[in-house]
Amino acid sequence: MIEVHPKIRADIKNLDGIWDDDTYLKTKEKLEASKNEMVVKLDRLNTLAPQFSSYVTNSTNLLQNLGDFYTDCDTQTQKKLVGSIFPDKIYFENNNYQTIKINEAVQLLFNLGVGLKENSPDVNSELSSLAPPVGLEPTTL
Repeated sequence: MIEVHPKIRADIKNLDGIWDDDTYLKTKEKLEASKNEMVVKLDRLNTLAPQFSSYVTNSTNLLQNLGDFYTDCDTQTQKKLVGSIFPDKIYFENNNYQTIKINEAVQLLFNLGVGLKENSPDVNSELSSLAPPVGLEPTTL
């Protein structure tokens, strides 16, 4: 079924005599107001997109070089960085650091590569030796 634009449906109803002129004009005004609101929202989104893109680029660069950034920055910035990764307290016990909670975004980044090793060529190459030679089929009962 073809979707007909609401303005065209209103025009048809007015031309067919289903709607009087007053109903048609009110509907047309509502549709124009809705269209204008959407245009304003779209303009706002279009102005945010370049800013968001620069945030993503800068954040990606920071995360790729996090170790270097940490060693090069001052102590105050190091504390802020560690505090943003570990929002709760960090405990030092038995020569180990422990924390109750890690920032969810950082946790997601740590988990990104977890499932990738399952399909890596190294793992799959070991599995191929377990398969029967080409041309042989397992016996069936």
